Amino acid sequence: MNCSQVRKNVMILLCLSIILPFLAQNVSAQAKVILYEKENYGGKSLILTSDAADVNGTPHFFGKVTSSIKLEGVSSVAVYDRTNYQGNCQAFTSNIASLKNTFIGNDAILSIKLNASCETGPSVILYEKKNFDGNKLKVSGNIPSLQADKYKFDDDADSVQLSDGAASAALYEQANYGGSCVTLTSDISDLDKTSIGRNKVSSLKVNQQCSTETPGVYLFEDNNYEGKSILVTGNTASLKASSFNDKTSSLKLNKIQSIAAFENENWEGKCETFKSDTPSLKDSAIGNDKISSIKINSECENLVTLTIKNHSATVIQYSWAYYNDAFNFHEKKLAGGQSDKIFLDAGKELYFYVYMIDLDMEGKVKCRYEPLVSNNDIIITAKGVWPNVTCDLKQVY
Repeated sequence: MNCSQVRKNVMILLCLSIILPFLAQNVSAQAKVILYEKENYGGKSLILTSDAADVNGTPHFFGKVTSSIKLEGVSSVAVYDRTNYQGNCQAFTSNIASLKNTFIGNDAILSIKLNASCETGPSVILYEKKNFDGNKLKVSGNIPSLQADKYKFDDDADSVQLSDGAASAALYEQANYGGSCVTLTSDISDLDKTSIGRNKVSSLKVNQQCSTETPGVYLFEDNNYEGKSILVTGNTASLKASSFNDKTSSLKLNKIQSIAAFENENWEGKCETFKSDTPSLKDSAIGNDKISSIKINSECENLVTLTIKNHSATVIQYSWAYYNDAFNFHEKKLAGGQSDKIFLDAGKELYFYVYMIDLDMEGKVKCRYEPLVSNNDIIITAKGVWPNVTCDLKQVY
C-alpha cells in the first residue's frame, strides 16, 4: 500500500469518526413515543415514530398492555382505548410513569397519535356501573345513536358525570333523541334515581336540555314541579314502563289543552281532567301518587264509561281493543258477582270479548258495538254458567 492510499484511508476513518456520532445522536433524537408494558418504564416496549391506528395489529403486535409512556422529541400524544383513534381519548404532554390513575387507565391503549391532542369541549362521561365505575365512554356534542360502532354504548349507562365545563346534558331513551328524556345539571351516581332509569340511554345532547317544544305533559315526583320528571307525549296505557306509576305529585301541560289522568292502568278507575299546571295533586280528586295512565288532549267528560258486571258463577276474563288498533288488546279477569269499569274514547268502534274460565278451557262470546258520544254508561253483563255464557248490552239513560 502506497502512501497515497494510506492517507486516503486515514481521511475516511477521520470522517467516519466525526459523522457516525452525529448520526447516532440524530437517530436517538428522532421524535418518538415509547410504550411500556409495566409501570415505571419496565417490561417490553414499543417505539413509535408515527401515528398507530392499532398497536395490537400489524406491524406492532404490542397488545393492550401499556402501563407507562415516554415522550421523546414530541410535544404531546393522544391515546385512545379503541382502534382507529376512536373511543375514549386522553392527551399527555410529559412522561407518565403509571397510567393506573389516569382517565384512559392501565392496559387500555389501542391507538395513538403523536403531536396531537384530544377534541376539547363540554362533554359527559357515561359509566357502565353505578357510582362512576366499570367501562366508560366520554363524548361531546350531540350523539344521535350510542349504538354506532364509534361508541357501542347503547343501553349501557348506569351513572353519568358532566365534564370539561358541561353545564347540562339531555339523555334520551331512544336513538335520534326519541322517547323519554331527562335533563342532568350535575353528576348522577345512579340513573335509577331518574325517570329514564339504568341501561336506557340511547342518544344524548351535551350542554342542552330536554326540548320543551314537544307537546305533552310533564309529570313530577315532588310538589312544585321538583324531583324526577318525565314527559308524556301520547296516550299512555301504563306508566310502569317509565317507572313512574303512582309517583306523580305535580304536573305541567306543554302545548296541549288538557289531559285525562286515570287511577289505574289501561285508562281505568277514577279519572280527573287537568287543563292547567298543577303544583300539587294532594287536594285533587285523583290524589297524590295515584296516576297510572293518561290520555292527552282528552277530558274525562268526553269518555264513555263501560261497566262490566259478572253475574255468572265463575271467573270471567274480558278483553277489549279499539277497532283501529285491533292488535292492542287489554285483558282483565273478573270474579263472580263482581263489576268493573273502563273508560273509552267516545265514538270509537270497539271489539269486546268475554271468556268464561273453567280450568284450562274457554267458552268464547264476542260482543262488538259502537259507543255513543255521550256520558251515559254502557253495560255489558256476562250471564250463565260453563260452558254456556251470554253477554247482554244495553245503554243506560
